[in-house]
Amino acid sequence: MIIFHIEFEVKPEHVQTFIDATTENARHTVQEAGNLRFDLFKEDASDNRFILMEVYKDKASQEAHGNSDYFQAWRKATDGIFIDTAFKSYETIFPAEADWS
Repeated sequence: MIIFHIEFEVKPEHVQTFIDATTENARHTVQEAGNLRFDLFKEDASDNRFILMEVYKDKASQEAHGNSDYFQAWRKATDGIFIDTAFKSYETIFPAEADWS
């Protein structure tokens, strides 16, 4: 499994744009056969800091998502709206892949 953990600090005037674009992307992403999770969180102490966690079955599934029209639309909609981002990727150790459904 491939897991992405991305932290976003969004320019305050673009928070709603980010939320709208990301939830639209999420609606499509969760329908992908290779997507296992797509979670968006807002930091309690801040109105413009978010975390996105995505889990894909494998690298091919993640790459297919990256090539999708709706992900490209998200990239276009969010271009230039971030103050900062931090991207990390992980591989699952526990639980075993069979335990994710």
